[in-house]
Amino acid sequence: MLKSKKVIFFIEDVPSTWVFEHYLNLTEKLTGQGIKMRSIFKQERTPSMCIYYSNEDKQYKFKDFSSGKSGNGPALVSEMYSITYGQAIHKIINDYTTYLEDGHIESISLGDEGIVSKPRYKVTSATTRPWNTADANFWVQFGINSKLLDAHNIKPLQRYTMTRVINDAEEVITIERHGIYGYYDNEGNLCKIYQPGQTSKKFIKVKDYIQASDQLTGSNCLIICSSLKDVLSFKAMKFKGIDAIAPDSENSMIPKEYMHDLMKRYKKVYTLFDDDVAGIKAMHKYKEMYGIPYLHLQMSKDLSDSVRDYGISSVQVVLYHMLSKGV
Repeated sequence: MLKSKKVIFFIEDVPSTWVFEHYLNLTEKLTGQGIKMRSIFKQERTPSMCIYYSNEDKQYKFKDFSSGKSGNGPALVSEMYSITYGQAIHKIINDYTTYLEDGHIESISLGDEGIVSKPRYKVTSATTRPWNTADANFWVQFGINSKLLDAHNIKPLQRYTMTRVINDAEEVITIERHGIYGYYDNEGNLCKIYQPGQTSKKFIKVKDYIQASDQLTGSNCLIICSSLKDVLSFKAMKFKGIDAIAPDSENSMIPKEYMHDLMKRYKKVYTLFDDDVAGIKAMHKYKEMYGIPYLHLQMSKDLSDSVRDYGISSVQVVLYHMLSKGV
């Protein structure tokens, strides 16, 4: 194994990104983003410990709001191992040197140079509310009833809270308005927030999730739509033996590994995206990468809007002819 000949003498030679990734066992690389997690110092259900990049200090730091502990990498290690700050520096240098000697040459970095803080807001909580008539009027225009909404874990939200950390300060904002919906997975985790009445930030991603993947039945045919709303409109047509899912977001593709698994499970797979430049481009990309044919519905912008504008029966007839021809 290739050994590193670089000798570390100073804590400044150890990237603060490595310190936090290594000692906290983070699963994602730190590139300037903030991370909120459960405290490592106290047991808690709601995450209150924040990892963030300080533009002023040019290094990653932490703030644990449950215990009041905060500081840089050595301060973290000092608290974790109940050692002095100087001992923590010595430990970090030794551990990082060993890490490099074990062959992790890619970790010989330029330190934290080039990293820029990304203090983005992240959804930290959401409060549901009962369904009302306004909710029903919104969804029914797309052919979607309460049974479909319940089956796909869509819930109306009263409010949601977003937080971000800039240096040692945690900023919290709460959004409360009419017509907000939460998309949940089968385990009850919030995956996405849908705000149809907003011109910007209509969708807020909370976690990675292939929409409607929890509801797959293993039919013979699979339709990949552009959104969960389109999936529900398609399912409202009650085509027999056809499942439907949607990518994690409108601008992303289904991961290759999962896509290959789907192609093994289903005899036929089609894409059915928006009738616009982005949608058509995405359908062509799936065809080029996986040889998957697409259903180009030239009615309204997307499937659910077509149901609203032309009626579910009219859209059903068009799709039936497309599927019958095996386009």
